[in-house]
Amino acid sequence: MKGKNLLGNTLLAAVVGGACLIAVLLRTFAPAVILPGLDLPMLALLSLIALTAECYLAPKSDRPWVLAVLLGGATFALLPWCAGLADGETVWKLFLAGAAVYGGGAFLYGSMSRRLSATPAGRLAPAVSAFVLFLGCQALAGLF
Repeated sequence: MKGKNLLGNTLLAAVVGGACLIAVLLRTFAPAVILPGLDLPMLALLSLIALTAECYLAPKSDRPWVLAVLLGGATFALLPWCAGLADGETVWKLFLAGAAVYGGGAFLYGSMSRRLSATPAGRLAPAVSAFVLFLGCQALAGLF
């Protein structure tokens, strides 16, 4: 499959865009619903969903790290801003936090998936690894 270098960023844009669409629809049609904020565990959850989908769709993909981290930060900054979930002041914080979370998550999840591909792991091993990594990111809940 040609052009799978930035498949993770494409999937990240789809996941974050879908989450923003769901948030906008819930704010429109059910305004009493309390939505979770855009904190570090939520950014990690969206990143890990995209990285898990990338692991299943293209297990041997290489990414250009600098471009992938910058695009991940731009995705986390611009899509919530366009959806009205973030204001102008928090866009820069979302860019920096999103780039750090996506870059760190891609590095950790990539090393986990390379280790799993060397062993006879089951089909659910990437999803379980992403869940365990998300549980580890819960310690970052109050930092952003």
